[in-house]
Amino acid sequence: MRKQALAAVAVVTLGAPMAVVLTATGVRATAVTTSIPTVATCNPKTAAKGIAAAFNQFLAAPTAAEKVKLVDQGTKVEAAVGTSDQVTLTSGRSSPPLQDVAVNLEVTCTAKTKATFAFDLQLKQSTTGATTPPLGLRQPGEAVLKKGTWYVTALTVCDFAALSPDPANQPAVAECYQALGRQVPVPTT
Repeated sequence: MRKQALAAVAVVTLGAPMAVVLTATGVRATAVTTSIPTVATCNPKTAAKGIAAAFNQFLAAPTAAEKVKLVDQGTKVEAAVGTSDQVTLTSGRSSPPLQDVAVNLEVTCTAKTKATFAFDLQLKQSTTGATTPPLGLRQPGEAVLKKGTWYVTALTVCDFAALSPDPANQPAVAECYQALGRQVPVPTT
Protein backbone atom coordinates (compact mmCIF):
# COMPACT_ATOMS: atom_id res chain seq x y z
CA MET A 1 0.00 0.00 0.00
CA ARG A 2 2.82 2.43 0.72
CA LYS A 3 4.31 1.85 -2.75
CA GLN A 4 0.95 2.74 -4.30
CA ALA A 5 0.80 6.00 -2.37
CA LEU A 6 4.34 6.93 -3.40
CA ALA A 7 3.58 6.07 -7.02
CA ALA A 8 0.45 8.22 -6.92
CA VAL A 9 2.40 11.17 -5.53
CA ALA A 10 5.06 10.78 -8.22
CA VAL A 11 2.41 10.67 -10.93
CA VAL A 12 0.60 13.71 -9.54
CA THR A 13 3.84 15.66 -9.18
CA LEU A 14 5.39 14.71 -12.51
CA GLY A 15 2.42 14.02 -14.76
CA ALA A 16 -0.39 16.25 -13.43
CA PRO A 17 -3.13 13.70 -14.19
CA MET A 18 -6.81 14.33 -14.77
CA ALA A 19 -9.32 12.19 -12.94
CA VAL A 20 -12.68 12.12 -14.68
CA VAL A 21 -15.81 10.70 -13.08
CA LEU A 22 -19.08 10.17 -14.94
CA THR A 23 -22.10 11.39 -13.03
CA ALA A 24 -25.80 11.51 -13.77
CA THR A 25 -25.49 15.17 -14.83
CA GLY A 26 -22.28 14.99 -16.83
CA VAL A 27 -18.60 14.49 -16.19
CA ARG A 28 -16.54 15.69 -13.24
CA ALA A 29 -12.83 16.36 -13.70
CA THR A 30 -11.02 16.48 -10.39
CA ALA A 31 -7.44 17.43 -11.19
CA VAL A 32 -5.31 19.44 -13.57
CA THR A 33 -4.07 18.28 -16.93
CA THR A 34 -1.14 19.76 -18.81
CA SER A 35 -1.73 18.07 -22.14
CA ILE A 36 -4.31 19.47 -24.51
CA PRO A 37 -6.29 16.60 -26.05
CA THR A 38 -7.64 17.00 -29.57
CA VAL A 39 -11.02 15.58 -30.51
CA ALA A 40 -13.51 15.83 -33.38
CA THR A 41 -16.80 16.17 -31.49
CA CYS A 42 -18.08 16.83 -27.99
CA ASN A 43 -18.01 13.88 -25.65
CA PRO A 44 -18.30 14.67 -21.92
CA LYS A 45 -15.18 12.70 -20.94
CA THR A 46 -12.83 14.22 -23.53
CA ALA A 47 -14.51 17.63 -23.23
CA ALA A 48 -13.75 17.69 -19.48
CA LYS A 49 -10.07 17.08 -20.18
CA GLY A 50 -9.86 19.64 -22.96
CA ILE A 51 -11.84 22.31 -21.13
CA ALA A 52 -9.79 21.81 -17.96
CA ALA A 53 -6.60 22.21 -20.00
CA ALA A 54 -7.89 25.40 -21.65
CA PHE A 55 -9.21 26.92 -18.43
CA ASN A 56 -6.09 26.05 -16.45
CA GLN A 57 -4.00 27.61 -19.24
CA PHE A 58 -5.99 30.80 -18.66
CA LEU A 59 -5.59 30.59 -14.89
CA ALA A 60 -1.88 29.73 -14.79
CA ALA A 61 -0.27 31.64 -17.64
CA PRO A 62 1.95 34.54 -16.57
CA THR A 63 0.93 37.02 -19.29
CA ALA A 64 -2.40 38.11 -20.75
CA ALA A 65 -1.33 36.93 -24.22
CA GLU A 66 -0.59 33.45 -22.88
CA LYS A 67 -3.76 33.42 -20.76
CA VAL A 68 -6.00 33.98 -23.79
CA LYS A 69 -4.21 31.44 -26.00
CA LEU A 70 -7.06 28.94 -25.47
CA VAL A 71 -9.85 31.51 -25.10
CA ASP A 72 -12.27 31.84 -28.01
CA GLN A 73 -12.13 35.50 -29.09
CA GLY A 74 -9.25 35.87 -26.64
CA THR A 75 -7.61 38.73 -28.52
CA LYS A 76 -10.75 40.83 -27.95
CA VAL A 77 -10.42 40.55 -24.16
CA GLU A 78 -6.63 40.33 -23.84
CA ALA A 79 -6.16 43.94 -22.69
CA ALA A 80 -8.92 43.62 -20.09
CA VAL A 81 -7.43 40.34 -18.83
CA GLY A 82 -4.05 42.05 -18.44
CA THR A 83 -5.57 44.97 -16.54
CA SER A 84 -7.57 42.66 -14.28
CA ASP A 85 -4.45 40.60 -13.49
CA GLN A 86 -2.53 43.76 -12.59
CA VAL A 87 -5.31 44.85 -10.23
CA THR A 88 -5.33 41.43 -8.58
CA LEU A 89 -1.55 41.35 -8.14
CA THR A 90 -1.42 44.96 -6.91
CA SER A 91 -4.15 44.37 -4.33
CA GLY A 92 -2.17 41.50 -2.83
CA ARG A 93 -5.01 38.99 -3.19
CA SER A 94 -3.07 37.00 -5.73
CA SER A 95 0.53 36.04 -5.39
CA PRO A 96 2.77 34.26 -7.89
CA PRO A 97 3.51 31.40 -5.43
CA LEU A 98 -0.25 30.68 -5.38
CA GLN A 99 -2.06 29.50 -8.48
CA ASP A 100 -5.78 29.07 -9.12
CA VAL A 101 -6.59 25.56 -10.37
CA ALA A 102 -9.95 24.60 -11.85
CA VAL A 103 -11.37 21.48 -10.22
CA ASN A 104 -14.61 19.53 -10.13
CA LEU A 105 -15.51 20.42 -13.70
CA GLU A 106 -18.93 19.13 -14.65
CA VAL A 107 -19.36 19.20 -18.43
CA THR A 108 -22.52 18.92 -20.50
CA CYS A 109 -22.30 18.78 -24.29
CA THR A 110 -24.87 21.18 -25.79
CA ALA A 111 -23.91 20.59 -29.45
CA LYS A 112 -21.22 18.78 -31.44
CA THR A 113 -18.77 21.62 -30.82
CA LYS A 114 -20.18 23.36 -27.73
CA ALA A 115 -20.36 22.60 -24.03
CA THR A 116 -21.35 24.21 -20.79
CA PHE A 117 -19.48 23.47 -17.61
CA ALA A 118 -19.45 24.27 -13.93
CA PHE A 119 -16.18 24.60 -12.06
CA ASP A 120 -14.72 25.18 -8.65
CA LEU A 121 -11.27 26.46 -7.74
CA GLN A 122 -8.46 25.36 -5.49
CA LEU A 123 -5.38 27.36 -4.63
CA LYS A 124 -2.14 25.53 -5.37
CA GLN A 125 1.23 26.35 -3.80
CA SER A 126 3.56 26.37 -6.81
CA THR A 127 6.67 25.31 -4.89
CA THR A 128 5.16 22.39 -2.95
CA GLY A 129 2.12 21.46 -5.05
CA ALA A 130 -0.06 21.55 -1.91
CA THR A 131 -3.66 22.59 -2.59
CA THR A 132 -6.49 24.02 -0.55
CA PRO A 133 -9.84 22.26 -0.45
CA PRO A 134 -12.19 23.42 -3.24
CA LEU A 135 -13.52 26.91 -2.53
CA GLY A 136 -17.17 25.99 -3.16
CA LEU A 137 -17.76 28.40 -6.06
CA ARG A 138 -19.56 26.19 -8.60
CA GLN A 139 -19.37 28.85 -11.31
CA PRO A 140 -20.77 28.32 -14.82
CA GLY A 141 -18.79 28.54 -18.03
CA GLU A 142 -18.99 27.79 -21.74
CA ALA A 143 -16.53 26.29 -24.18
CA VAL A 144 -16.29 25.68 -27.92
CA LEU A 145 -14.44 23.04 -29.90
CA LYS A 146 -12.41 24.36 -32.85
CA LYS A 147 -10.20 22.19 -35.05
CA GLY A 148 -10.09 19.51 -32.36
CA THR A 149 -9.12 21.79 -29.45
CA TRP A 150 -11.37 23.10 -26.68
CA TYR A 151 -11.44 26.86 -26.03
CA VAL A 152 -13.07 28.57 -23.05
CA THR A 153 -15.32 31.39 -24.26
CA ALA A 154 -14.31 35.01 -23.75
CA LEU A 155 -17.61 35.56 -21.93
CA THR A 156 -16.55 32.91 -19.38
CA VAL A 157 -13.29 34.83 -18.89
CA CYS A 158 -15.22 38.10 -18.33
CA ASP A 159 -17.53 36.36 -15.87
CA PHE A 160 -14.48 35.00 -14.02
CA ALA A 161 -12.95 38.50 -13.81
CA ALA A 162 -16.26 39.80 -12.47
CA LEU A 163 -15.92 37.47 -9.46
CA SER A 164 -13.31 39.83 -8.00
CA PRO A 165 -14.93 42.11 -5.41
CA ASP A 166 -12.16 44.73 -5.74
CA PRO A 167 -13.66 48.05 -6.92
CA ALA A 168 -10.38 48.75 -8.75
CA ASN A 169 -11.15 45.75 -11.01
CA GLN A 170 -14.54 47.06 -12.15
CA PRO A 171 -13.18 49.09 -15.10
CA ALA A 172 -11.33 45.99 -16.39
CA VAL A 173 -14.51 43.93 -16.04
CA ALA A 174 -16.48 46.57 -17.93
CA GLU A 175 -13.80 46.67 -20.66
CA CYS A 176 -13.97 42.89 -20.96
CA TYR A 177 -17.73 42.78 -21.51
CA GLN A 178 -17.71 45.84 -23.78
CA ALA A 179 -15.02 44.25 -25.97
CA LEU A 180 -17.56 41.50 -26.66
CA GLY A 181 -20.40 43.94 -27.29
CA ARG A 182 -22.12 42.83 -24.07
CA GLN A 183 -23.92 44.74 -21.35
CA VAL A 184 -21.85 45.11 -18.20
CA PRO A 185 -23.64 43.07 -15.49
CA VAL A 186 -21.69 44.56 -12.58
CA PRO A 187 -21.53 48.14 -11.32
CA THR A 188 -18.49 50.00 -12.60
CA THR A 189 -16.82 53.19 -11.45
